[in-house]
Amino acid sequence: MIPDYINESHVLQALTQIDRDGILDPRAQSRVHILNYKGNSYPPKYVVAIAQEIATGNKPNSRDYNTTEAQEFLKKLSPEFTIQSKQLSPQQELIERYKVYLSENKLKDELYKWELVQKYQGRPDPDGENFSSDITNIDYSNLIFYDAVSIRDHLAEEFPELYQSAFRVLFDERILLQDRIDKFQEIVNDAYHRLEPTFSHRHDERTIATFLTYYRPDLYSFYKNSFYKKYCRKLQIKAAPAGKKYPHYLELSKSFIRDYIETDEELLDQFKGCLSDSAYPDPNHTILAQGILYRMLDKRYESFTGIIEDLTESLAEDTDSVRAYHPGRQEDNGLDGAKQTYAWLVSDGDILNSLEAHFEVSVRKIKKAMVYVDIHFEGKRKKVFSKLISQLPAQCEWIDWQHGKSIRYKGGINIDDEELIEKIKTQLYYLDANLGDHIRNIMTNEIKPTQPTTAVAATDLNQILFGPPGTGKTYNTIDRALKIIGEQKETELDWTDRDAVTRLFRERVDEGRIVFTTFHQSMSYEDFIEGLKPETTDENKVVYHVRDGVFKTLCLQAERPKVKTDNFDAIYKQLLNDIDQSEGQKLVLETLVHSKEFTIYKNSKDNIRFHANTEKAYEGVIRKDYLKEYLMTGKTLDWPSYTRAVGEYMKAKFDYDQQTDHIAQNYVLIIDEINRGNVSQIFGELITLIESDKRSGNKEALSVTLPYSQSKFSVPPNVFLIGTMNTADRSVEALDTALRRRFVFHEMPPLPELVTKKVDDIDLGELLKIINQRISILLDRDHLIGHSFFINVNSVDDLRIAIQNKVIPLLQEYFYGDYGKIGLVMGEGFVQLKTKYGNKAFANFKNYDSSIFDESQQYQLVDYSAKAVHTLIIDDAEVQVDLKQAIHYLLGTH
Repeated sequence: MIPDYINESHVLQALTQIDRDGILDPRAQSRVHILNYKGNSYPPKYVVAIAQEIATGNKPNSRDYNTTEAQEFLKKLSPEFTIQSKQLSPQQELIERYKVYLSENKLKDELYKWELVQKYQGRPDPDGENFSSDITNIDYSNLIFYDAVSIRDHLAEEFPELYQSAFRVLFDERILLQDRIDKFQEIVNDAYHRLEPTFSHRHDERTIATFLTYYRPDLYSFYKNSFYKKYCRKLQIKAAPAGKKYPHYLELSKSFIRDYIETDEELLDQFKGCLSDSAYPDPNHTILAQGILYRMLDKRYESFTGIIEDLTESLAEDTDSVRAYHPGRQEDNGLDGAKQTYAWLVSDGDILNSLEAHFEVSVRKIKKAMVYVDIHFEGKRKKVFSKLISQLPAQCEWIDWQHGKSIRYKGGINIDDEELIEKIKTQLYYLDANLGDHIRNIMTNEIKPTQPTTAVAATDLNQILFGPPGTGKTYNTIDRALKIIGEQKETELDWTDRDAVTRLFRERVDEGRIVFTTFHQSMSYEDFIEGLKPETTDENKVVYHVRDGVFKTLCLQAERPKVKTDNFDAIYKQLLNDIDQSEGQKLVLETLVHSKEFTIYKNSKDNIRFHANTEKAYEGVIRKDYLKEYLMTGKTLDWPSYTRAVGEYMKAKFDYDQQTDHIAQNYVLIIDEINRGNVSQIFGELITLIESDKRSGNKEALSVTLPYSQSKFSVPPNVFLIGTMNTADRSVEALDTALRRRFVFHEMPPLPELVTKKVDDIDLGELLKIINQRISILLDRDHLIGHSFFINVNSVDDLRIAIQNKVIPLLQEYFYGDYGKIGLVMGEGFVQLKTKYGNKAFANFKNYDSSIFDESQQYQLVDYSAKAVHTLIIDDAEVQVDLKQAIHYLLGTH
């Protein structure tokens, strides 16, 4: 703090002394700001220091005040003292702002980072005997995402040795950092997916950075993708792709420290003065660099648009998501919740993507303005969903919405929450994982009439459904696959109940009876049949193993005898009886590997609950069907340590018996987009073996020796192949002849008769028919538009979305941006002449005849998503046109 006894006279004497003697301390040269007095320039802090020495006769302590305080003091002292700023680099500008932050806040919001690192540095010990206990007792505070902490504890409990091996790799400085990160995530992913096959392990680059920083703070630093991206933009450099950002961030941080932080003694003096005795001294300034970038770049959001922009970028990079979400409709009316502020989150091709049902992020003010993630139901059928969704997941609740009910994730998110983006994503994924497919099934089931399905001929071992986009090819593979495996005979299934059909289909997929895959340009023989895959051993050696591909795996499964019956239900009742008769209606068992005690008892649904008798005291439910899966197959679908222990207890105490039925069952492989892969290369020598007479067991059966495993292989007769093919991507005629000879082709054309609805006075079936008639003239029947584009349209708003987001983009793709041809299909209500170029469009160049371009024209699409009514030129007259009128012009009914 600057003493108040220093006056203008002392400062003027100091300036005179500096003019005479110069700046005696070279460190005092101003890096950014200068004091301007009568045309001369001086370092502000140095001037005040000399003035204080003149006033007291003693040299001041350089830490008593900083440059910012000196500047403000001089400006208030006299209007003749003016402060000027030099041109700053982006790095200098961040540091100068951070100095102001330090002077005002003294690290009060950030000091905990240095104190935690001091307390836990060097941990966890990757070679320690009690690694599991060590890592679960480390406080990572909010430095890693909150889900990652519980996942850490879960992995340390269930797979302690595997989890420890991941950290040995991560902390091994002999290996390149990027290779360490990749291998660490591979090991963690393998372990966690045994517990939770569909969810992310949350050990992302941010979490990995925190682990590394605690272990070696002299080399590493904390990291968040948000401030890393903003720093890259500030430096005008390209950010690294997902999964490779942290090593790039460390390189940028090293340069920042070397070129700017280490040379700024004032910054370092301020920083050291803010550290407590229990804080890590940060000699290499690694955490200080992160603190500057985080505090100066990770600002609180000032607009809803800013939130959605960051959310969009994060969703695009997220490899954990099943769907590629992006914003749809949105409106930004501020963050106070006073007016509508929302954005739809949609995924291309998803039925849960319309006014009827959609995901939405919004700012609402209940007690205070918060961010909420919902599934909204609107339109004419909004009340259908509350009737058909009987039970909500634990984290969801019904809310009143649009004179009906919608679903909200319980609890809003504070707009200033540092984890806002991650929490929005977590809630979105939770809603989709727990409710999304059920809602899609309801939407599909409500479509009447359903599309007729063709009975599957017994001889159609290999078949392909082909047609333009939106004709129900993938939709129909579900019915065909179920009928192939015998569900038509084995179950009394209502085939018009789409929810029940889809649910049964998923059950058969989970059982392995049906397998779904998609061909693409990178699909290979090694992915489909078999190939060599590299693995790294604990000794960091790379070894290669032969791994079966999706088709070979299915064929081997189809050849094995099937377990059909067992006495599980009987012995499960015996287990429940044992629990009832035990003291306190509880049994104490031990895990198989570590002999840790845990207690089991039954809940109201006759499932087994357990409580680990350890310090962490884990609790959970071992579902009856999961326990049966373990006894039948040896697979553990959840809580493996406890499931195995209960299962082995049942085997040891009760007489568990399996009866094996050797009757073969049918299996189905569905290959979506089969024409997008190189079929000859993917199938290889097996293209011949899929023919019916070449299958194993037939008179002309063939087998081949596979190139990697050198094993004999043939295709069993109970494996069926169903392919789907989008003719807009590639015509049937262009397919490999070998493929065409071995598959039966079923055409799936657009069926306008299925689109029976009218929106106001617009006949949707007639609209589809006319659009397709025009496309077939300009292109061919392979590039038509399917009935699914309009089958879920119930309102003008739905129709607007279908045309703007589906029909128009598809036509742009079909006609390669030739808007004139799009105009021939959609009419003047959707495509307008923008300008005629004529001869005046070009430079004066007499040696070339430009008259051939005199009639050249440019067209533009009319966007009905942002504006309801447009002034257009129709039949050479200026007309006010909305979407309905534009469609009537298209149909010729205006």
